[in-house]
Amino acid sequence: MCRGRRRSGGFCLGLAAYLGHRRFAHAWLPALALAFAAGKLRQIKPVDPDTLPAAHIPSGIPRRIMQYWDSELVPHDVWALINGWLKLNDEYPHQLFNDVSARVFIQDHFGPEIRTYYDLLPFVASKSDLFRLCWLLHVGGIYVDADEELLGKVRSLFPNEAGLILTWTNASTPCVNNNFVVSRPHHPVIAKAFDLAMSHIIGTRGKKLKLSAWLLTGPGAYSMAVMDMLCSPDPAVSDLSDVVFHAERDYLKVVCCPGGLEYKNDPTKNWRLNEFDW
Repeated sequence: MCRGRRRSGGFCLGLAAYLGHRRFAHAWLPALALAFAAGKLRQIKPVDPDTLPAAHIPSGIPRRIMQYWDSELVPHDVWALINGWLKLNDEYPHQLFNDVSARVFIQDHFGPEIRTYYDLLPFVASKSDLFRLCWLLHVGGIYVDADEELLGKVRSLFPNEAGLILTWTNASTPCVNNNFVVSRPHHPVIAKAFDLAMSHIIGTRGKKLKLSAWLLTGPGAYSMAVMDMLCSPDPAVSDLSDVVFHAERDYLKVVCCPGGLEYKNDPTKNWRLNEFDW
């Protein structure tokens, strides 16, 4: 896999670990950190928003924000956070989906089979994960979790050129996050993450496995998509030059997820409180 490419020994070992232990996320996720350290994935810093025009966004990425809350009744503390994004509506038109409107979108654009799998997912977080992949893949734009608080100017997170903007966590469990995703339609990384999520859903259903939303449809699927493409022997597939990443610590200077939200005490809403048989 490293033949013909100038790659650090650590990164080659990381690729080997990924390919050998791909089914076991915690065994291979450190390979992601090695990919960043070797410069194989492009990390950027937020820019001074005053140097950018209002409503700035990279060419090819639709200028719109989408958020999702499963029910029409949004808790007051979450609504206060959504309202911060709604205030950008003149620059970035905003749309809030719920379970009903998400089902209609999936039915219309992906057909009844995918909608059925969406319906069968037993956890709100996984439904949100699957729907955002459908939305990003089909129409593209800016997706941000409903419990994220806008602290600065979101355009500072947008470089001049990119087809996909993600954040990543460099911690004990490195991963690509999916709480903030900015993408052009039909981006191959999003397509790969969608395919992986559907593979996880279909392949594990009925096997009574304890799975979290993180691995089934969330950051685990995004992380695997990036690593699968990076490991591809096909240069066209492994070319991630239009994908840029913000380190989570930099992203949190512009957008953060405040603590103390009431819904996080509800195991049917907060995936961190629950795993489920699938």
